Amino acid sequence: MTALLLRQRRLLESKTMTTATKSNKKLPVGIKQKEKVKLFDEKFKWPGTNWMITFDGFDFQKWVYNALPMCCDVKPLNEAKARKVGINVGEFVFYMRPLPMWRWGNHWEDTGYFGIPITSELIPKRVNLEIYRNRQTAYCGFDTEINIPILAKPDRRGKLQPWMSLTPNEVLSQRGQIRRAKKNTAMAGLGLGWAARKVLERKQVDHLTVYEKSQDIIDMFGKSLVCDYPDKVTLVCADAYEVDWHQHDVSLWDIWSCWGNAAWDNEFAKIRYTLEQDGRICVGWGQGVQK
Repeated sequence: MTALLLRQRRLLESKTMTTATKSNKKLPVGIKQKEKVKLFDEKFKWPGTNWMITFDGFDFQKWVYNALPMCCDVKPLNEAKARKVGINVGEFVFYMRPLPMWRWGNHWEDTGYFGIPITSELIPKRVNLEIYRNRQTAYCGFDTEINIPILAKPDRRGKLQPWMSLTPNEVLSQRGQIRRAKKNTAMAGLGLGWAARKVLERKQVDHLTVYEKSQDIIDMFGKSLVCDYPDKVTLVCADAYEVDWHQHDVSLWDIWSCWGNAAWDNEFAKIRYTLEQDGRICVGWGQGVQK
């Protein structure tokens, strides 16, 4: 796109945003007419070739509370309030963020790169979450409003940017890695601890060592793992790039804020190459088998 067209598009969008008005109608409260609701479980499969899947919100929320029981005592907050009263975990903030079913949006959002809005009036837009289906970006929604556990990191402006969350994408993008775990397994990055627990549940795994750079995250999300698997897990506060990974049979990495960043991490690529040359397994987030 030329610089002129880019400026014209930005001008058009800014005018649309400033002159857009909400309709007198209220936002919808239910799902779209053609949406089919699917119960959520960690082995969920996509319905054919559809790019969108709708989960039962109550079923998903129940799974969240079972996977991370501490969420039951965390009050849902929007991003602005979380900055003030969220749970501080070192340089991170942990909170439960409400995800509504609908929001007000503009027509131009669905018209493509060179689209022209039909009207400045805001229209209801279904709220979805991105989910990475193999190498394609798809979306998932819920039939009710839900609350999502978020571990966020303040940016330069102080706004909270999600670093880790517990969503269907977390399940889909990591379960391929988890299936690779066996014998003496190690993980880079603890996060909220869901993937580590899934690895510990595997009978093929003799021991799991988790290397996490933040002691605060270990203290917050690692205690329950040690309590439930005292002889099977070791939590180490260390920089993943400075660890001797050759002492482990399998290495699972999840230290990046964005899915797919493992492919651009040259330092990780070198470590993975040396491990594979030694006959060991090394998988980065987003590089596992996804089905």
